[in-house]
Amino acid sequence: MGDDIPPISQLVHATPAQLLRLKEAQHAVSKADCVLVALRSLDELYLGFSVSQLTHSLQTAARAEAAGADPELVVGALCHDIARVLPVGSHAVLAANLLRPHVRPEVYHVIRAHWHFELRYTATFVEGDTADARKRFRHRPWHDLAARFADEWDQASFDLGYDTPPLSHFEGRVREVFGRYRNMADPAWKQWLRPPYRQMRHVLGF
Repeated sequence: MGDDIPPISQLVHATPAQLLRLKEAQHAVSKADCVLVALRSLDELYLGFSVSQLTHSLQTAARAEAAGADPELVVGALCHDIARVLPVGSHAVLAANLLRPHVRPEVYHVIRAHWHFELRYTATFVEGDTADARKRFRHRPWHDLAARFADEWDQASFDLGYDTPPLSHFEGRVREVFGRYRNMADPAWKQWLRPPYRQMRHVLGF
């Protein structure tokens, strides 16, 4: 669209040309772009640690990478605290749900449960929880990986002396992982389900 089209100031007054440009602009922004923006915002958040939450996330991902983790697990490590910027709900659950359409179930469960595994170190400060909270997952097939994630990568990644790579080091893997779908969240399924879903809402009046 041409630059002569002014930006939208109120949707009620938006012209067809403005709405078309809005649609094109939103399609041009990928989920990976949004994830990268959210990760950058963590650089302003310290939460009492010696490094920012972005640096912590980068160090966690770098340790996973050094240990030979595959791209899905490295990106999971990078994004495990991405929801810290939203002071609502469980940050681990929110991060896991963000990743879920794009990673195998093992990675999803590791990220979703990582907070419980870290209670080994923080339970004395978290009312109502105990240091053995991870025992509830001891029979899950991903238990050992979650323990390794918490014990070797996550809890150690607040190190001022660590050679922390920049976010650009992981950008390619972020785009790779968030650019593909592993389950029914695939846009093709959404496109197939959307018309009957809208029709049902119309009939039911909501």
